[in-house]
Amino acid sequence: MNEAELRKIVALIVEAITEETQPKRALVLFTGALICCAEGGEAMKRLMAAGVELEYVQTPSAKNVLNQEKIKALGIREAGPHLIANNDVLVIPTLTANTVAKAAHGIADGVASNLIMEFLMHGKQVVAASNAADPDSPQKKAFFPKMPAAQAALLRSNLAKVSALGVQLADVTCLDKAVLKAFGLGTSVSDATVIPASQPSAQASPSQATTHCLKLISAQGVQGLPIGSTLKISQGAVVTALARDFASARSIRIERV
Repeated sequence: MNEAELRKIVALIVEAITEETQPKRALVLFTGALICCAEGGEAMKRLMAAGVELEYVQTPSAKNVLNQEKIKALGIREAGPHLIANNDVLVIPTLTANTVAKAAHGIADGVASNLIMEFLMHGKQVVAASNAADPDSPQKKAFFPKMPAAQAALLRSNLAKVSALGVQLADVTCLDKAVLKAFGLGTSVSDATVIPASQPSAQASPSQATTHCLKLISAQGVQGLPIGSTLKISQGAVVTALARDFASARSIRIERV
């Protein structure tokens, strides 16, 4: 090994160490969604406990609708300038259907839609809790039990479009896990429920009873699963055609719960 090769190795090691020790920073965006707002706040607390540095902004509707005292009590500082340059990930714990509709159609005429588009165009990740905008989430169904089928289909279509744009949709209960995964600190497909075909789901242990956090199931999320296993996903999750092909080839059953 010559000196040039040694220097290159040392440089790579220093780069890796620097990357590991750099603080993880995320911008929290509150929109005016009341559904699961409290659960979103708890997810933010868990992120801070995990060492992620947070700052937040709000839409005008969030300032009018959400309990400002509870937001302040989270202990997140208000964001300063340079929202995109200072943060690696945009986290949306309260996502409205209106914000989803605008992002799905490329409209950027407000705080939320602008931030989503800007983060995506800068190659940065956007992670959002979809419960308040998802017609199939238990919380949304509880608020709107008589939602027309056509309207529910429209909401699903908009969620699928923002997923295709690169927004990572997650259930609010595991929003923090999805954000940590975006930082490269989370687990891979272990977030999904994988139950061997020979084991009835009713006998699954609590550790196996988790559901897939993200709402877009790709081929990568299926390739590593055992042959003949069951992958449990939420009702509103979108499964790509290639993911279905991989699942079929490996006799993996995809089950919505």
